[in-house]
Amino acid sequence: MSGLAFEGVSHRYGSLLAVDSVELAVRPGETVCLLGPSGCGKSTLLRLAAGLEELQTGRIEIGGRAVAAAGARSRVPPEERSVGLVFQDYALFPHLTVLENIRYGLPGGRSGGKDRARRALAELGMSDLAERYPHALSGGQQQRVALLRALVPRPRVMLLDEPFSTLDEHLRHEVRMETMNLLAGSGAVTVLVTHDAEEAMLLGDRIVVMQAGRIVQDASPGEVYARPSNLFTARLFGPLNLFEGTVRGGLVETPLGPVEAVGFADSSRVSVAVRADGIELVSTASVPTDCARVRVRSVRRLGAWTLVLMTPGDVTREALGAGEALRETVLEARVPGGAELIAGDVYAVRTRPEKAFVFAAGSG
Repeated sequence: MSGLAFEGVSHRYGSLLAVDSVELAVRPGETVCLLGPSGCGKSTLLRLAAGLEELQTGRIEIGGRAVAAAGARSRVPPEERSVGLVFQDYALFPHLTVLENIRYGLPGGRSGGKDRARRALAELGMSDLAERYPHALSGGQQQRVALLRALVPRPRVMLLDEPFSTLDEHLRHEVRMETMNLLAGSGAVTVLVTHDAEEAMLLGDRIVVMQAGRIVQDASPGEVYARPSNLFTARLFGPLNLFEGTVRGGLVETPLGPVEAVGFADSSRVSVAVRADGIELVSTASVPTDCARVRVRSVRRLGAWTLVLMTPGDVTREALGAGEALRETVLEARVPGGAELIAGDVYAVRTRPEKAFVFAAGSG
């Protein structure tokens, strides 16, 4: 393995176990996205690889060479690890021009590598910004400069810590695509930290999901989305309708109809998660009478999607006896934009099997 490898890496901050027995290998030219909420250990892994934190347990290799090993008398200093690091806050030197910032990591420092730095700026159409200072740049321009500063020395490893999180949505997409193109041509190992599942799917050859310092899934974007390892992972990829139930005859009954529970024994307690975009609403006249029903509460157009909030069954408040309460379970569906649904009407629901997941109760 000539890329980046973490072997049995753990790290504590006082009593907090931030990284717990992580095993991870990334090949040259591969982009791996570390996905998970704040505090799950993603950024700590990057800091350990870059040498910004001293390794406490395990071993880290770059290019087949150990750069840190617990108990070793010495470690490779950060500047000798061939690592490019891009932070969320850009971390540009305010007293240096754009050109000087980009040249900073090259041999000769801010006075060397002028031609290489200018070529890099030209690739992104930023040649006219060479003599400006960071305060005179937009957020997107600052992020591009930070990326070029890390890439121009041609490091073996590129580490990016939520590099697009401060950009607005339009600019974020634009800079992401530029970043993809730059990284694809570099051949470097790339590890990108994000809490944005869409970003991970767009940029990653693999997605590594982290929960409480541990890796809970490591697979292709399609695999992680279609076959999440637990409820925690499923939640990262969009809104879910969640139910608890008991397996009977290989099925779990839910307000959206029965869901197949493959691999679970009868009487098992399980959690069922149905993606909001895995629900179809149809006329009650076109399905069997025993099909699950819902009453639509509201319909809101969200661009390409329509958000539908609904309650299970077709009971109205007027139909209930005195003193009884209407069930307030609210379900969510996201259907293709333009769907002609009417608030207050009753519809039959169908669930797409590939959008419904069954997990052992309490699995995340």
